[in-house]
Amino acid sequence: MSFNSSLMRESRALSFVNRLIDNSNIPEGTLRKSQFRSNVSRHVVAQLGVASTQTRCELAFLKKLHDLGDKTMDA
Repeated sequence: MSFNSSLMRESRALSFVNRLIDNSNIPEGTLRKSQFRSNVSRHVVAQLGVASTQTRCELAFLKKLHDLGDKTMDA
């Protein structure tokens, strides 16, 4: 996966909403804090190939990335 402008915009939006929640600027229960993780090791992504990760959006592939991220966090 690469950091393109759409991804960066989404990341900033999540950060903004999380700051609003942290600072109690919105009514309780209106929104929920979100997490954005990028913890799949670089060598795993390199093995997958940049072109492969940028264009694939099938559920099985995304679950594989999620599982790899969980393994990285547990290590």
